[in-house]
Amino acid sequence: MARAGAFDDLDAAFTWHPASHTSAHANSTNAFLQMKVQFDGRASHAAISPEKGRSALDAAELMNVGVNYLREHMSGEERIHYAYRSAGGTAANVVQSSVELAYIVRSPTIERLQSLTARVKKVAEGAAMMTETSVDFQIESGMSPFRPNPALTQLMYQQLLTFGAPKFDDDDMREAGRFVDKEGLLRQNAALDTDVTPLAVRASPSLGSSDVGDVSVVVPTAQVWVAAFARDTAFHSWQLVSQGKLPAAHKGMLHAAKVMAASVIEAATQPQVLKKAKDDHRQYFNGEVYQCPIPADVLPPLPAE
Repeated sequence: MARAGAFDDLDAAFTWHPASHTSAHANSTNAFLQMKVQFDGRASHAAISPEKGRSALDAAELMNVGVNYLREHMSGEERIHYAYRSAGGTAANVVQSSVELAYIVRSPTIERLQSLTARVKKVAEGAAMMTETSVDFQIESGMSPFRPNPALTQLMYQQLLTFGAPKFDDDDMREAGRFVDKEGLLRQNAALDTDVTPLAVRASPSLGSSDVGDVSVVVPTAQVWVAAFARDTAFHSWQLVSQGKLPAAHKGMLHAAKVMAASVIEAATQPQVLKKAKDDHRQYFNGEVYQCPIPADVLPPLPAE
């Protein structure tokens, strides 16, 4: 959407993310690129004619080992993740002819992201060369780093102070307590956070990524975290999914909507704040032109028929 210009005519953008705490999101995030890595070889009987086979599975294994060694020689701010989408089959007596991996690369800037991705590709090409297989890369998605706008972040933080954190009742606390270990409950006294965390003066960069990053490059953007699930719940875990339809999650969502709406009203009625936000944005990016990490020929997936 950012690549297509959907946000070009906005003055400002406000958003939120569910969390285990409530605060303004003052952290920048990493840029992100996800690609499909496909190895193709030649199938053969693994016992009778192994010399005729060229194993795509061997190539994938070698790539993963190579990337693991690469991790020693990249910045501590960067991340590389992988997953097998297809390991080639379940028959061990067959030389696997086709394997598909998903690879994600994260780095603080688009330039460094592209550089690290190129190194990952070299490792894959080396694995293909060693196994006499072929390898193909297809970029599937990407995200720019999120850059919070200081003026708008301060504005949203003030709204959080005005509204406070979401109000949770005893039933909410009891349900959330099922997802918090006993030691954590004793330490925190409550399973759900009911306070607003002070705005960080110098927030540390987040090693995660967000598609809001692309919006933040195009237009001044601010984001808040709003408590919607139990303390210390890990993102992307079954514990988090299990809390997604509890009353506490809905309360957090509606509370975030109020904070966002109030922030929009404040920005619309205070021209000086909006001017400061635009000046901050212009100064930070210093003429930098938005560069979408997703290539122009990569289109959104078509909906299933």
